[in-house]
Amino acid sequence: LGVVAFRPAKVKPEDPIARAIVTAPYHSWGMGSSMTWDAVTHIRSPGLRAIADRIGKLEAGAYEANPAASVPDLVKKVAKATKLSAESAVHYLQLLALPEPTSKSVQLWNGWKPAQYKKTCDELLEKKLVVAGKRERAGREIFLPGAWEKGVNKGRPMEGWKKTLYPKSAATVTALPARPLTEIFAEAWKRIEAGDIPKLEEV
Repeated sequence: LGVVAFRPAKVKPEDPIARAIVTAPYHSWGMGSSMTWDAVTHIRSPGLRAIADRIGKLEAGAYEANPAASVPDLVKKVAKATKLSAESAVHYLQLLALPEPTSKSVQLWNGWKPAQYKKTCDELLEKKLVVAGKRERAGREIFLPGAWEKGVNKGRPMEGWKKTLYPKSAATVTALPARPLTEIFAEAWKRIEAGDIPKLEEV
């Protein structure tokens, strides 16, 4: 059998490798060939390069997933618009933008104690920006109003409102962002400013 191979580092966006994988009559590509190509294009995408460029932009020990560290000006804007405390504005942005804002993760990212976390939950509920409840495999107790999408494979489920913030593979399988979280936080808030607010569907 013939063998077809390529070096990911040498691949350029205009190279027709994807087409070659589909059309080449070689068994050596195997079942995972399309997944291999998807991985290569993902790694070499502008979004992943932008994520790499963010390395070193935060203080040591800080998380991109913490808006107070990665987009502090946006946190101030959200707090002013919603009349939330700074901490609750941070939590609201995380609920709007992140696919897996579990209670444990939010506390880790933000350096919060359980009492701080609960205080922001209570404030968001009081402002009616979120709803309380139970969702399978959610790992948290508050949610954006609206549809709930079940996770696929190892991916956690999440609110339907934020599906468009992520590519299909990230939203339903890996929950990995394909661009910097700073951009996702900004896009989520722009949707709110434009009137696209998470809400329960009318029956």
